[in-house]
Order: sequence, then C-alpha cells, then structure tokens
Amino acid sequence: MQLAFPIFARGATPRTARGRLQEAHRGHTVTIAGVPVNHGDIVIADETGTAVVPRDRAHEVLERAEAVVAREQAIAADLRRGVPLPEAMLDARLAGTTPPGRTHDHQH
Repeated sequence: MQLAFPIFARGATPRTARGRLQEAHRGHTVTIAGVPVNHGDIVIADETGTAVVPRDRAHEVLERAEAVVAREQAIAADLRRGVPLPEAMLDARLAGTTPPGRTHDHQH
C-alpha cells in the first residue's frame, strides 16, 4: 500500500532493517545537519527546506509567522488597489513597523 507521504532525508537507508538495525534510544536529542532536535520539537519540511521549532518557542514562532503573513497580505491588498510595488513594499512594513502618518489600510 502506498501512502504518498513525502520523505526527507540526508542519505539513503536500507529498504528493510530487519536483523540489521537496532533502536538504541527513544526520546533523546538527535543532531541533524548540525541542528539539535529534541523530543516534542516541531519539524516542518517541504521541497524548499526543513525547519525545526523548539517546542518551548512554538508560540513565539507562530506569532512572528502570523505577523509576516499579515504584512504580506497588506502588501498584496495595496498592489490590488494599484499602489506601486516600491511603495507597497516599504522597508518599514517589511520590518513589521508602520511609518509615521501611514496605516496598512490606506486608500489610493
């Protein structure tokens, strides 16, 4: 049965481990490509890369990610209203701040 789940790996593993590999530990920290991964950490991977979010920082990372999405949506809304790209992509907005005298919901 095929499940169509993507697989991400730094190298090949044997097709079957029966009689050849043995589990040494479970729930311990491992290091993958120099990055420590602890039991309970969140691992996110796709065709563009892999990220490891330490469990104790998950809320902080989520808040920052949601802020990035909100800024990108504001830029997209400006572009749909005809705001020129350089103006829509102000450095201050990309940095997560709004310049004085400007709001994200302005009309042109």
